[in-house]
Amino acid sequence: MPPSTAALDESRIPLGNPVTGGPAAGTTQASAATPGVSTWDFVRMILVLACVIGVIYVLFWLMRRGTGRKIQENDLIRVLGSRGLSGSRSLHLVEVGSSIYLVGSSDGGVELIAEITEKESLDAVRLKAAEQAPAGRRTFQQALSEIFRPAKGPFSIGDGIGFLKGQRERLKKL
Repeated sequence: MPPSTAALDESRIPLGNPVTGGPAAGTTQASAATPGVSTWDFVRMILVLACVIGVIYVLFWLMRRGTGRKIQENDLIRVLGSRGLSGSRSLHLVEVGSSIYLVGSSDGGVELIAEITEKESLDAVRLKAAEQAPAGRRTFQQALSEIFRPAKGPFSIGDGIGFLKGQRERLKKL
């Protein structure tokens, strides 16, 4: 049954004041307050951000801990030298115990190419490998310090000041 139009009391419907365009006289409007960010909202945002960063840190720590199991390296197997060929192919001289092998590696796998058995060749390869001992792996801090280290040129600051004084004296004589 449709509501009759006579049953509606239009005086109870809150409308804006026709003169000012604001709320009707005697009514309050909740949305009239200006929206803003309170201190509690800011603190809550910082706390949530800290929790998210903490969860990410814990996940990375767990992943690193799970994949960080490294094989203990020793001197039984050493790579004496490597040479890159075309693409992903390379040659490696590998010392296993007292034997030296020439090994080829590529996308298809690793193959034994030759075993070096001559005493003179073994001694020559070991001597050359000892002379070219690889430098240890650099840390990020060492790489940055090498990049930002001041260049040591042929002149020092004292030389520059002496040069400027000499130029000033030459200009005074003109």
